[in-house]
Amino acid sequence: MLSSECIAELPVGVQTSAVTVITSPHGLQRRIERKIGIRDLKAAVKHGTKEPGFPCPRTGELRWLYTFADVVYVTDESSKREITSWPAPAAGMDLQTVTVTQSMRNDHEQNLMRISRDASSWTSHTVAVVDQSGSMRNTDLEDGATRSDAVWLTLAMDFVARRLESGEACGTDVFSLVLMSHDSTVAFRHRPVDWILYNDIILYLRTAMPKSAGNYFPALDAAEKLLLSNEHGSCALLLLFLSDGKPSDQLPRNASIAMRSGFHTTPSIKYNRLVHERIGTLASRFGRRLTVATIGFGGAREDFSVLTTMANVSRDYGSMGVFQAPALTVESLGNAMTSLTASLTQTKAELTHLGGATTQRTVRSMLRESRHALDDLVLSGDWYHYRESEVLRVVKFDSENGWIDQSLDPLLRGVAMKRNIFGEGAERMVRKLRWVGEREEFVGPMLVAKESRFVEDMHRDGLIFHRLFCQTQVRAHRLAEKFNERLAKVPGVTELTPRISFLECNVYVVMDINQGRLGLLVEKMLDPKRYMKWNSNCGYVAGQEPAVSESKPQMQLPQLFEIQEEDEEDDSDTECDGTFEHIKIAAEDIPQAFTHFTYRHSQRKMLVCDLQGVLDKNSTPPLFELTDPVIHYRSYHGRKHVYGRTDQGLKGMHSFFKTHKCSELCRALRRTW
Repeated sequence: MLSSECIAELPVGVQTSAVTVITSPHGLQRRIERKIGIRDLKAAVKHGTKEPGFPCPRTGELRWLYTFADVVYVTDESSKREITSWPAPAAGMDLQTVTVTQSMRNDHEQNLMRISRDASSWTSHTVAVVDQSGSMRNTDLEDGATRSDAVWLTLAMDFVARRLESGEACGTDVFSLVLMSHDSTVAFRHRPVDWILYNDIILYLRTAMPKSAGNYFPALDAAEKLLLSNEHGSCALLLLFLSDGKPSDQLPRNASIAMRSGFHTTPSIKYNRLVHERIGTLASRFGRRLTVATIGFGGAREDFSVLTTMANVSRDYGSMGVFQAPALTVESLGNAMTSLTASLTQTKAELTHLGGATTQRTVRSMLRESRHALDDLVLSGDWYHYRESEVLRVVKFDSENGWIDQSLDPLLRGVAMKRNIFGEGAERMVRKLRWVGEREEFVGPMLVAKESRFVEDMHRDGLIFHRLFCQTQVRAHRLAEKFNERLAKVPGVTELTPRISFLECNVYVVMDINQGRLGLLVEKMLDPKRYMKWNSNCGYVAGQEPAVSESKPQMQLPQLFEIQEEDEEDDSDTECDGTFEHIKIAAEDIPQAFTHFTYRHSQRKMLVCDLQGVLDKNSTPPLFELTDPVIHYRSYHGRKHVYGRTDQGLKGMHSFFKTHKCSELCRALRRTW
């Protein structure tokens, strides 16, 4: 590369119009994309700062780099032939850095030391993959900003600064950064989320020089190693993959021969299959505590099929998968980033003990199977087999009599439970369970076995652990029976109008060779393809946008006592005045009406929500078969989490009513018919 001393400057007084620029198809295309005129280039050669550039990667030809008026222009050795050009970093926008005090620096150093020494101290780990290929220089945002500028700005403002100011992030939240180009570089490894990180991201806003191709697989390699660097189960994980287009690379060299071969298969299909395999492996390992968030930040015509595949595959294995394609504005990208941080905050809350925000719960290390996995017909090595002598007890919970012993068919040869889980909620993981016949074939209905997600619960007696769940589900079913009785009296309700029910739950106590006595909560399996959630415990309603919590959840210790049965009585019925003769009832209105009914019927003491399951249209009448409800309980004596950690009391009730809109059915249920 030439030294700056041998650069020959243009003679003083030469007009800009006299400067010769020989355009190239590539250079012209880039100028069009980045809104740079030929006069900008001539002015750069005439007035700009000239310095040696990187040589051509193919031929080794020397190049010059001119910078002037927020434009960077690359020429050949003669300074006459155009190679490419782009806006200077942060030409369209900038942020002020934060003054770092000695106290802030001390905290930073302490957090770095804690992160490096104690993996259990991490509350979250975000691995951000940021596309730094040449197309990220495109100037198609407002104010002349590049796509790259917008990404760095929103990472600094919406991912770091806003979360620090709101208290959502602190020094035990960890951030790693991968720069994706022809090769991938780990720019930040295991950094605490603090104001020093904010300043360092602004430095990238001011200096980043996107170039070359955008190869996905080297970036995925780096991201996977970072995610696997701490597998402690108390850490919420976010893989943020941001690109402005389809990948530039082909199948990597280490792809299997089977993946590289294949008849009648296009390269793009093979590529997507390998992405499916890579993301599926991560999602199978981490499950619900991993969010795979992909953002396509490019034009409307860009191909984001690989980004979409990444999000979809993660959902197949129980992780949260989100693909977003925001408009090419800073505001739209910022909104996308904010929604992802909300998801990360929710995952952190699930992993937090009720006793305090500094105590994390540890998710058990389990592999997940794809939701599209085929069902086995016979016993195999993929199942744990508990023989008759190892099934110690089968019990059913009754609200009046407690545990009632049940018996299995004497012809059965025990029960089998799948090794890999196939479902996961905030509190429990779900595996398939089957009865085993005399020839070790599976017989009877398909069942599920539910256990705690968390290591800390595994030492507890199975019956004690599952008792609160059973009490909650039995109470919800009793309220459903009251609701169905009231529903049947409403004019226009027929045998085609769906009713509400909750699954019966049993507990199987088995002797496990590794874990000893193990309590399994067993229910009928609901069809995963038809399974859906009609509302949640934080205001979500199917078909509406989820409500955003305005404050952090309270984390008080639960009261350990038996839930007392209370009389339930309507308190707001009025006589019908004949105005409800023709009531329109939509199936999707019934779960919402039931939740509102439970609030009124219990005299505003309880509200049953988080309604999830399937609608069985083959029964008469059709039946909502629901499981895992949440009951919010209003205590006048200061008791918290009466129905478990998901019971948010009055706050949970208010979350429902912030989004609830009464239907005709909802109003009709308040009448006496």
